Amino acid sequence: MSTAKQVSEIVQPFLEQHPEFELVGRSVVMKPVRHLMRRFFIDRTSIKGYIQPSWSVSAMFGPPPKYTVSAGARMTRGVGYVERPETQVRLLEEMEVAASEILNKADAIDGLPALAWKAEPIFGPGKMTLGLSLIAKGKFTEATPYVAEMLARVEASVAQRALALRNHRSPDSRPAQLDAYALKRSLEAQQGLRALHEVLGASDPSAVAALLHEWEAACAKVQKVEHLWEPSPFPFELPT
Repeated sequence: MSTAKQVSEIVQPFLEQHPEFELVGRSVVMKPVRHLMRRFFIDRTSIKGYIQPSWSVSAMFGPPPKYTVSAGARMTRGVGYVERPETQVRLLEEMEVAASEILNKADAIDGLPALAWKAEPIFGPGKMTLGLSLIAKGKFTEATPYVAEMLARVEASVAQRALALRNHRSPDSRPAQLDAYALKRSLEAQQGLRALHEVLGASDPSAVAALLHEWEAACAKVQKVEHLWEPSPFPFELPT
């Protein structure tokens, strides 16, 4: 595992060269944060002092409980032991390239699906990635099938988790507690997706905007980037 102090030290040269980035916990976040959060994340592992960095671009107006819908990939050349000088050299080189070629250019919501293809050439963008990019442009009818598919998946997960929870002999056992937590998260996602599906079906831009702004504010709080977040209208709210 690596410490927050080690993360701060290894990325400090990058921050000194790039004042448009700020360290938030283990994340190096690009400013300003609006509908998209562009960042590097220096992840810990079970091995002492070993890090696994990645880049990501996340839509901040996804459904709860995560609120983020992301495209990203691990920066394999930056993986290594944090105390070794060569790890820092490789990591900083990777961050420079990703900042220049990916994060600096990722300023449009409708570019998220293309980024997902870049990050995951085999799998490509998920249903919510496609759906949110359409919603942001006001294409509610086109987005609805993607949201409906995600809702169906979550509802199936809710049923599965509820069944698993009932089959535990003791509700206080560790497996039962894990299933209870997973069920709680699935129920939150179900509620959010149902709300989104409903406002899309009503084709009410003001209701859609209100819901997305609410989720975005919640996301900024969860991600601890409220001080970097600049609330702004979605493309479909702007005059044509």
